[in-house]
Amino acid sequence: MTMFKKTDPNPQLDIFTAPSMQLGSRASKKYSDPNAWHNQFYSLVTTKIDEEIFKPLFPEGKKSGRPNASIRILVAMSVLKEGFGCSDEDLFEKCEFDLLTRKALGMELLTD
Repeated sequence: MTMFKKTDPNPQLDIFTAPSMQLGSRASKKYSDPNAWHNQFYSLVTTKIDEEIFKPLFPEGKKSGRPNASIRILVAMSVLKEGFGCSDEDLFEKCEFDLLTRKALGMELLTD
């Protein structure tokens, strides 16, 4: 069993695991561009997903177990999967290794 936990909307970035801190200036500028698709997707889709509507799916109480995976990220992943027209396996590979896909989902740290 898992317990419901909302996604932190403002995760703490760290200099060693944030790609924006490791990229060169030109790449960092593109990565941080507010008009780039990944930043637009994050601000217009990922952040707008209401996790509260999923709360009834998770039991409450002392024995409710570990926190759930981010509902916001899971729903946004489904949207990206359809948008990219890719398989589950391809999507998971993008989520693991593609910095732009990860940023679109709000996974800014390499350790996310």
